Amino acid sequence: MPDLANDHEFLSYCEDHVKTNTWFLIHEIKHLLKLAGKPDQVLANGGEERVSFVQLTPALVQPLVDQARKRLEAPTPSFEQNMDTLRNLTEKFYWMCFHANVGSFAHPFLEFNGLMSVYVDVLTKSGVDPQQANVHGGVPLPVEDHQIEYLAEKLECIFAPIIAANPNARWILERALLK
Repeated sequence: MPDLANDHEFLSYCEDHVKTNTWFLIHEIKHLLKLAGKPDQVLANGGEERVSFVQLTPALVQPLVDQARKRLEAPTPSFEQNMDTLRNLTEKFYWMCFHANVGSFAHPFLEFNGLMSVYVDVLTKSGVDPQQANVHGGVPLPVEDHQIEYLAEKLECIFAPIIAANPNARWILERALLK
């Protein structure tokens, strides 16, 4: 077991033993710690085109490290519990949009809820870990034809106006989706 008081040792330990649901948090903490070690101002999130600057210090990063430690000590939720969490969040998002009357002034925004809902259904039915069923994990996610048609309909509603306004958008989206 590494010295958990030493942030760099702790983060190395996390990299090898972290639970999958905390990997992204650890990755972000490592990034912030690198930035915090620089005395000069750095661009937020490492973005080269951003204009807002922040001064990162160990005091700013420490709460994230503490949060990561707590997550590592917590029991790992089951697949079913994770799917219930995703389904509940999707439902809450839908009802928040409904009560805010989003459909009347930003219908495409509401379509994201349809994407999330079907995604949760596909994950639940397949049993595939969402940490692995993505471009980074490389695990295929089986989807039925009617589900992909529904997803395509939602994506069309969201992105067709973008493609119409920007000739490069179609090529960029196709490249991203059909690699």
